[in-house]
Amino acid sequence: MSKLIYQRLKLNQPPKLKSTELKFRLILVSDTKSSYEWKKAVADVLVNSGCGFAVCWGVDCKEWHDAIDDANIDQFPEQDIPDQAFIMTSWHDDETINEALWFAKYCARSEHFDMRETVILHHGHIDRENELIELFKAQAP
Repeated sequence: MSKLIYQRLKLNQPPKLKSTELKFRLILVSDTKSSYEWKKAVADVLVNSGCGFAVCWGVDCKEWHDAIDDANIDQFPEQDIPDQAFIMTSWHDDETINEALWFAKYCARSEHFDMRETVILHHGHIDRENELIELFKAQAP
């Protein structure tokens, strides 16, 4: 199983992800609203830190999805995104958290690179680290 990392994302604070050549699977769980501009600033950090697949769930999850897509497109102005840099995104606004986590665990893959880390990035007012990690681990095939 890949390494599992939880980080709580506080409003107006960018995530503290280090840039790496390794790709990671992102599960973005949003419990609160924020502006598109801030989402896009966070997405820029995610894209430049090695995000390879982004599964978005919760409040404004389609906007999170769009912000990550826009950040990925902005990396390659006037050209197609190379396969090795293309970030697949999904949003799960009509699914339960368990369904989104199952999808992330078993379906969020790339044929172009391995993802050996899974990052749960939680945008919310209270810490849900134990809950979200346990929910992710509990997903069975």
